[in-house]
Amino acid sequence: MIKGNKFGKKGWLAAFVLGLCFWSVIPMKGDRVEAGLFDTDFNTSLDFNPYFYELNKDYPEMSYWPEIDNGAEHIYLSGEKYSLDIDLTKHVGNAGKEEIRRCAEVFWYAYPKMYERFDTEEYPLPTYVNLRIVHDYENVADTCYNDIGVNEEWIADNPYDVDCLTHELGHVVQCGWDSDYVPGGADEWWGDFSERFADILRYEYSLRQGYYNDVSWLLYPVDEEYSYERLFDGDMLRFWIWLDETYTTRDVDILRRLDGFVKDLKYTSNEWNTTRKPWDALFKGTDADGKTLEELYNIFVSDSFATLDASVEELGETSELMAYSPYLRDKYTIGFLKDDGLNGFVNRCYRIAFQREPDLGGFIYWKKRLMNHEITGSVLVYDFLFSKEYIALRTDDEQFVTDLYAMFMGREPDKEGFDFWCDQLKRKASRNMVFTGFANSEEFYNLCFENDITAGYFTDEIDINKLNLINLFVERIYRCCFNRIGDRKGQSFWTRCLINGSVNGVSIINKYIHSLEYMNKRNSDPKYLKSLYVLFMGRDFDEEGYYFWLTEMAKGKSRDRVFGEFAESKEFTSICEKYGISKGSYEPEKINKQEDVTIEFNPHVSSDKIRVLYSKEQLDAVYNLIDALREGKDSFQCGSEETYRWCIESSILNVFYPVAMGMLSPEDEDGLVTYKDGMGKINYSVSKEDMLAIEKEFERRITDIVNRYVKPEYSDFEKCLALSRYFGEGYGYEYIWPEKTIGESGVYRAFMLNQGVCSNVAPIYTYLLLQCDVDAITVGCLEDFGHDWTFVTIDGKGYHMDGFWTYADFSYEFDENGEIREKSELHPEYLFMTEKERYRENGSLQYTRIEWPQYENVMDLPLDFSADDETYSYLRGAVMDRIDTDNNIIYLYYPDDRGNKTYKSYKYE
Repeated sequence: MIKGNKFGKKGWLAAFVLGLCFWSVIPMKGDRVEAGLFDTDFNTSLDFNPYFYELNKDYPEMSYWPEIDNGAEHIYLSGEKYSLDIDLTKHVGNAGKEEIRRCAEVFWYAYPKMYERFDTEEYPLPTYVNLRIVHDYENVADTCYNDIGVNEEWIADNPYDVDCLTHELGHVVQCGWDSDYVPGGADEWWGDFSERFADILRYEYSLRQGYYNDVSWLLYPVDEEYSYERLFDGDMLRFWIWLDETYTTRDVDILRRLDGFVKDLKYTSNEWNTTRKPWDALFKGTDADGKTLEELYNIFVSDSFATLDASVEELGETSELMAYSPYLRDKYTIGFLKDDGLNGFVNRCYRIAFQREPDLGGFIYWKKRLMNHEITGSVLVYDFLFSKEYIALRTDDEQFVTDLYAMFMGREPDKEGFDFWCDQLKRKASRNMVFTGFANSEEFYNLCFENDITAGYFTDEIDINKLNLINLFVERIYRCCFNRIGDRKGQSFWTRCLINGSVNGVSIINKYIHSLEYMNKRNSDPKYLKSLYVLFMGRDFDEEGYYFWLTEMAKGKSRDRVFGEFAESKEFTSICEKYGISKGSYEPEKINKQEDVTIEFNPHVSSDKIRVLYSKEQLDAVYNLIDALREGKDSFQCGSEETYRWCIESSILNVFYPVAMGMLSPEDEDGLVTYKDGMGKINYSVSKEDMLAIEKEFERRITDIVNRYVKPEYSDFEKCLALSRYFGEGYGYEYIWPEKTIGESGVYRAFMLNQGVCSNVAPIYTYLLLQCDVDAITVGCLEDFGHDWTFVTIDGKGYHMDGFWTYADFSYEFDENGEIREKSELHPEYLFMTEKERYRENGSLQYTRIEWPQYENVMDLPLDFSADDETYSYLRGAVMDRIDTDNNIIYLYYPDDRGNKTYKSYKYE
């Protein structure tokens, strides 16, 4: 209800009576709802909390909640831009702290959004609002400029109805409205559009998307009694909301334009009521341009939005209608019916499967589910293509394949692919099988990735709804731990593992939260706790629990102990039941133990070539340094100052212990060399504690990798093949190096981030091979574009190995981050190469990439890099299908330019 703002006496009477009638749908008196109903979503104390700014990210303008007692007369809440004064001078205490807090939350949640939308230089809105809580007030609530009065008894007896204040804040937005220029005029008590306007904003900015609003206030669905001629009736509110939902764009905001018309005194109330001129101006530049109100109304009544259910059964539920609350309108409806991006994806589903344009309600429903990651892209397409409506079309196989290309890839089929899939259907492959091939394709994953959709791994082995939930469970872990969408291989791998039961809910979260990618974030205890809330409970933290766990960790409770208690929570049990997965149990002595660990970390890696290159003094010194670092010592034994400098300053640690490269200095803070009497001081560039933690994690990961891919009984040939697979599971080729790095070592950095250039990646492959007792060394050339790779010796024969490039040929594409788009095929043609084959790839062989200080001319190196054994020439041009390590058989196929594959197998020694 509005007071002031140039409203005449008739306007005042209309506004007053309107308020009485509007609020008469809810009795002024009733049973008091217990405050405990609200505890789960809102903080229940108004006591001062210095952390409130961080915890309440929804209200960034508010600094904190001050302490309040029943004797307080004012509560001042000030932020950087907005201020709220809660006037309690006429408050007797019937409305308690909880109710007052919710009133303030409405302001901080809704008003900044309204302000940003409607404030203009010509008609600036107030940033200061006065809220009076008044005992025995004559109205429920009313507004005059920036002063809002609210009935204390009403908010005490109707705690659900906090959004009556959202309505009043809508009137604050109307500062400057003149009743003679308001659509509908102010002559009829129910025809005052100022109230309709405030009601629209009440819907659009309701607190927590109608958490309270739903149960006390309904927006009536359309019925046969309504007509566009009753445009300003309260019953027609939903039509106005639909107009704003449907036709407002980023370029034209219908409500903002209407607000400007009234404040500019552009059209009189009579013109709004009797002519088309203001309506044509209102809709100009939108898809409603040129349409009459009758035409628009007919479109509205045929849309599912007109009949969406607005009712709920209990507090906290969100009705079908409120689910489309337009505070997210721009995300969901801008670009409706356009053919690009996410909109195009949803629209294609309708046009292809149902042969019609989507209705707005359906469009928003599916788009919202995709954007909120409530459904995977593949499951959405399945729901459309295997619906009764699509099946009724009796589509033939050729059209079905064409539809798959259009829906999954947004394009016409290529001839080769079209012929292949049609042939599969002729050979009695099911449509489900063909659908699966498209759903799990890299092209579909890339399309989803570009639009931030969860593509999902698809299989018809389990119920489609259960499959959807498991995919979303995995995706939620990716987003929580890594703040990114799941990569295709990781998403499909872990989804399959949850389906077949090889991992459970606890173990998969444990793997992610102890992964290098998560550990690299160096999350503080507060951030770690917040991750646990999302992972195990699927929600933001509650303040009481959050501070309890922070206190426990401050007292010394380990992260693993806290992890275990979250893992055993009832909430996580319910989530696992919801997603249809086995929860598992937290057993730290088992879950953090490397299962089947048979290859231990070797801190003294070496090979025949390394022992030739370096003297015993050098090897002893660098191994002494490594041992000292692992024990957290401050010095190590070293034969000479020259050798000391070599250990610390050269890049030799990239060969022997990459984690320490760049984290040490040969000089102390005063610039003095710290070597004396056979002992070298270790000058850490990070704290000793951090260094030990970093080393521990590095060694754990090395051990995890070699035992994941390699078995002790593998031959050196099999070890080389197996470890090359490691680079196919997420490594990216990075040309542009960000300013922020992990340490100074490119090798260690690449290892931690799973991305780098050849000079970083090749030493990783070398180091992993050395851990598995394969004689390996990193080499390279500077001719042409320059390149590094690994040279291995197996049974006395040398081979050139490019472990990284086995997963990417030279037709690769780069994404926006400069990384190679993921390749899934293993190309062993880059393994076990002869010198001629290596020359063909990268020019002449001038081995210059390792520190050899005692040799002035690198060609004088006392090493044999000859590679002329052609035993593995059959690998050229091949893609590895699988390898049978029990019978020493490698299975390959050879693709031609037309996509045909020739399969062959070879026996190896």
